Amino acid sequence: MASYRINNIELNNLVERAYSSSDNRNKAPFNTKDFWFNGSNRATKFPNEQYIGYYSGYSYSEDALGGNFKDNNTSLTASAIGCRPGKTYRYSVANGTVYINRFSDGEVWVSTTTNSRTGTKISTTSQKRKYFFLCVCGGGGGGGGSNSAQSGGGGGGGAYAYSVIELTLNYKHKLIAGARGSGGSKDNNGTSGGTSSIAFYTSHSSNTPAHTLLLRGGSGGKSGYNGGGGGTYGSTSGASTAYGKIHMIYYRNGASGGSRNNSGNSAAANFNCYMPEGGNITYLTGLGGSENNGGGGGGSPLGNGGNGGSNNSNGGDASGYGAGGGGAKYVVFSSRSGGTGAYGYVALYY
Repeated sequence: MASYRINNIELNNLVERAYSSSDNRNKAPFNTKDFWFNGSNRATKFPNEQYIGYYSGYSYSEDALGGNFKDNNTSLTASAIGCRPGKTYRYSVANGTVYINRFSDGEVWVSTTTNSRTGTKISTTSQKRKYFFLCVCGGGGGGGGSNSAQSGGGGGGGAYAYSVIELTLNYKHKLIAGARGSGGSKDNNGTSGGTSSIAFYTSHSSNTPAHTLLLRGGSGGKSGYNGGGGGTYGSTSGASTAYGKIHMIYYRNGASGGSRNNSGNSAAANFNCYMPEGGNITYLTGLGGSENNGGGGGGSPLGNGGNGGSNNSNGGDASGYGAGGGGAKYVVFSSRSGGTGAYGYVALYY
């Protein structure tokens, strides 16, 4: 088989390839040109492993060919290996801390320990993945508790962000998915959801991050005794269009919880997926919980708020990730607890 190289390195070790016929990333023109392998071009000879196209203007854009191959004196391009992330799910964690460890041989591991080849491998030595899409959501707040005369408010939803991250050799890349808030018991407010975060450090031993993004959790709903107000939404900190090794694509605050007798607010999301192939990412979740005397929980793009308590019941628990729990309904001569918020969330895609 004919072999094509740049500086004596095979193109298969330099250029991003499709690994199946279902890969919908645009293919590089190089595949159809007259650089033949045993009598046919790449598009014919290797239909399931064609090279992926390069497009300038994206934070992950890197050309692999560098003008070394031309067609009618026009330089051909193709994406550098590991530099064309897609929407295929690779890893996620709820309510926990993990490190993304990238090594010089191309392997990438998600682990509970920094600089370790333990846990889950999300890139092999042949894939050499360097950029990933990252989805992060803060935890949802718990609903407020009731007493014999007053219902509680719903918890707030956590903030959300979708970005491209660049993994750098010798960096420590730390991801935290925040905890869920607990529902309050009699006369007690719900607790706040935990903050989720992305933090990049210039060395594995450093404790001072060079790049940070915080997605705060929603606050807990107020108890009936404390007025039954809804929890406030979680907000973002450090979000921008270009933030060091973090390129922000979309971010938004969570939704606030409803005060007693009110529904929680919604937090649906629809945004460009930041790929040359186009298309949007749409989350049809994000609904606020309904009011049933107890306030509904606030939504997040990844989860629905819990319903407010009715018929002498506790507040409803949130579903999915990042949404707030519902407030409890008052019960004569007794009390009920608010619903539990949903966990914070971190997910990686390539």
